[in-house]
Amino acid sequence: MPGRLKILFVDADPLQRSIYTVFFPTHGYEVATATDGIDCMGKLRSVNPDVLVLEQDFPWGGCEGVLARIREDPQLCQIPLLIVTSEITDLSVHIPDNALHLSRPFHLLDMAAALRLLVGRIPVQTSTSEVALPVTS
Repeated sequence: MPGRLKILFVDADPLQRSIYTVFFPTHGYEVATATDGIDCMGKLRSVNPDVLVLEQDFPWGGCEGVLARIREDPQLCQIPLLIVTSEITDLSVHIPDNALHLSRPFHLLDMAAALRLLVGRIPVQTSTSEVALPVTS
């Protein structure tokens, strides 16, 4: 469907990937998932996502490894990022200017609002919890 945001979610947890693939398409998003850093790098090229959502810890490089590879590529470094961590204090990587941070727990509608914010679209609906905060490096 044209006009749908394409999101690539990278998360080692199969349950979390399942939640993303059920929730976000029903809210107008096209969803692809990756299980690790190697899978992520391949899908960045094949899926060409509008936004990349990285859980901080996953096999084969984790968030830090993927961010290092993305920084080396002029096209990939333009993709907006949403970095998900367990707590704000877990954030130990250098965050690019085109990124937002979301710490667990969060409501999926807040994640959707953060995704739209990343690509310059106005959020349609959010829950009562806090929306993602911009991260400074």
